[in-house]
Amino acid sequence: MSFIPCKICGNTTSGFLPQFELLKCNTCGFIFFKNPLSETYVKELYDKLYNQQEDYAAYKMQADQLMQGKQAPIGYDKTVVLNKLLEKGCSNFAEIGAGVGIVGKYLESKQLKYEGIELDHQAATLAAKAGVNVKNGSFQQLESIKNKDCIVAFEVIEHIEDLKECLQMINHSLKSNGYFGFTVPNFQKYYNQSKEKQKTRLDQVGPPVHINFFTIENISEILPLFGFKIVYLKVRPFPSLNFNRKITYIRLLKSLIGKYHGPNILCIAKKIKEAV
Repeated sequence: MSFIPCKICGNTTSGFLPQFELLKCNTCGFIFFKNPLSETYVKELYDKLYNQQEDYAAYKMQADQLMQGKQAPIGYDKTVVLNKLLEKGCSNFAEIGAGVGIVGKYLESKQLKYEGIELDHQAATLAAKAGVNVKNGSFQQLESIKNKDCIVAFEVIEHIEDLKECLQMINHSLKSNGYFGFTVPNFQKYYNQSKEKQKTRLDQVGPPVHINFFTIENISEILPLFGFKIVYLKVRPFPSLNFNRKITYIRLLKSLIGKYHGPNILCIAKKIKEAV
């Protein structure tokens, strides 16, 4: 079974980068993996990724820091989005994909209200042990969360199969004029690669890990469909700053001369009406 209509707006799609089995909506520009994934499959996938592979062990180090009463670094993208939300007076937050609770710890240290939802059971357990208000579950836990000033999701919605339902539920869980703040990988970084590498690499963790792909343009089309007005939408222009890698310096130079597609998109959207 494959999606033919766009899973966001229901309009027609076309095959896009067939080597990666992607579709692109002809109307809103949304790009997504054509093969639907079950929730059971996704849970098993993330358990394997985060709990059984060394490449994904960083969050365990973060958990150790939280257990010791320290604040694990939250990174540039989260810092920018959270600070802008705090400037808007947000004080009652929910987070989808809370991980081990580093954002929750940051917000709770500022005496702000926070509820986190995390799909991976082990990560949610580590967060709870560190005293952060994180519960195990999917975004559907939003059903019981209402009147939030803000809902955040950092590097999360690119993973969600039922994205339409998720965006509807985010809208319904926000109070009037509440905010949705999030970050996602920028699909356009695919074009930083050579033509040869583009044949075999998406330059991000492709299907079945990332199954939704975003650009400035398709975010601008999608969010208004769910009752949101975009108030901040930027691509981080510079790469991750790993100065032990030669490629970092090459990418920095390209970003300075405008020939580099930044790795992540940062967005804040304001709820202006109820989603249907």
